[in-house]
Amino acid sequence: MSKARRSPPPGRDIRSPPSPASPGAPPPEAGLDLQQAAADIVAALPDAVIVTGADRRVLAVNQAAADLLGCQAADLVGQPTADHVASAERGHVASREDKVLAGETQRYDTRVLNRQTGEERDVAVSSGPFRVRGELIGTLATLRDFTDQKRGETGLFETTFYRKDGETRTISVTYSTPQRDEEVLCLIRDVTDQKMLQEQLIQSEKMSAIGQLVSGVAHELNNPLAGISAFAQLLLAEKRFPPDQRTAAETIYSESRRASRIVQNLLTFARQHKAEKVPTAINQVLDDTLELRGYELSVRGIDVRRAYDDQLPETMADAHQLQQVFLNLITNAEQAMERVEGRHHCLTVHTKRAGDSIRIEIEDTGPGIPVNLLERIFNPFFTTKPTGSGTGLGLSISLGLVREHEGRIWAENAPQGGARFVIELPLIMPRGSGEFTAATSAPQAGDSLHVLVVDDEASVRVALQRYLSGRGHQVETTHSGQEAMVRLRSAAYDAVILDMRMPDLSGEQLFEELRASDPEHAERVIFTTGDLVNEPMRRFLNGSGRPCVTKPFELSAFDPVLPAARRRG
Repeated sequence: MSKARRSPPPGRDIRSPPSPASPGAPPPEAGLDLQQAAADIVAALPDAVIVTGADRRVLAVNQAAADLLGCQAADLVGQPTADHVASAERGHVASREDKVLAGETQRYDTRVLNRQTGEERDVAVSSGPFRVRGELIGTLATLRDFTDQKRGETGLFETTFYRKDGETRTISVTYSTPQRDEEVLCLIRDVTDQKMLQEQLIQSEKMSAIGQLVSGVAHELNNPLAGISAFAQLLLAEKRFPPDQRTAAETIYSESRRASRIVQNLLTFARQHKAEKVPTAINQVLDDTLELRGYELSVRGIDVRRAYDDQLPETMADAHQLQQVFLNLITNAEQAMERVEGRHHCLTVHTKRAGDSIRIEIEDTGPGIPVNLLERIFNPFFTTKPTGSGTGLGLSISLGLVREHEGRIWAENAPQGGARFVIELPLIMPRGSGEFTAATSAPQAGDSLHVLVVDDEASVRVALQRYLSGRGHQVETTHSGQEAMVRLRSAAYDAVILDMRMPDLSGEQLFEELRASDPEHAERVIFTTGDLVNEPMRRFLNGSGRPCVTKPFELSAFDPVLPAARRRG
């Protein structure tokens, strides 16, 4: 009969802060696939690892699990797990796994059957929920065979120890007493790096889920923001608008633009994308990053001082990667200053041109960095933060991203106190680039175009109808992609302003139907969308050859992309 695994002695189950790698260890190469690294670690583990679905059938195993159960790994996939549990233990295991599928982690001892030898083996099981993108789809269990040690007692616990050089490491201790009350045998494994990689894998999954959530929320926010901004622009275009009401409309317009920038910054940071160097304004990337942290800096009472070189030229860089670097440094500065109480804090961001380089300095008024740690803070897994407050990978990733730009990054202590991080990037003259095709010819004076606006947001439809009608165009609107197809079959339009996301027929589907059956109308499509974080959508827009106006938009942005052609007969 099985029994729960023995609890570790009091005071031995201690979580430790992430620890540094050995001094002088090289930083990870940029683009390290942490999920693949974690998968390779699991495959090499001596312990059996079994992944099961909600139906209690095996989804995947490592080689150690196949050896333990006496089967080929491929043969185990799809088999009920109960078939490999000793018959007397099946009820106990089922009850434990019920709790795992309810979201609880379980640790217990049981017996499994080796099909090759017919022998029952005693195993210690650690089983937890297995989630994919936040959805619980089964269980993930590790099994350690302790049959040969069972004559006495056996147990497993984790603790920390300090090496001679002062470094803290996490160890896993498996102990056994072959003969009760006699000698104790211990197997000690250093699991520091393994635990850090597991935490990073979990964090990676969380970020992926957040990115998908942000994409959907941003689209829902950008649609009403587009309507608010558009109507504010229409009000401001009224020549007889009273001055006091004009001030109110200007405030509505500026605040809608501010909200739009915040949403766009969130999208930029959450977006997964391939590295691509384009003409980049460093000052703008810093402003976008500071805007992301603006609220946190404000509530913590941290002043932000921008000392920018206004004549700083653009350089070829990946703005998304640089924003990740800047965000890491700014967040670290916030947390450092928060640890120093009773002092007015200031974050200083300074840019300037230094010969053929651009120099960025981010300085705080925190406690500074101990001199003996200045060379180690960029090592993987090194952190000075309390347990649970950091992974030790932020600065090492930042180092890799800066090196990918052929630049340098280092830390120093500011003369008046606090830490200063310095980045130098090579100044590379921009070359022309563009993501979406846009028609550059504006309609000739006096042209009156027949325009169809297709958007499921009423505020956007009405605003566009009023603006374009005021420009002398004949405008029809519809909220439905299906109805738009009916109209396009029965009438001719000079331009079709088409939203990418609609409930019945998406902009992409409608465009593909037009391209197949009515290429002339397809060549007159102008897309609008509030969701450019969606990579498949970006690829589609790039390949469509049609212009795209992003929401929230300036109404005047439609003028240069409307076709310079009179309405067709």
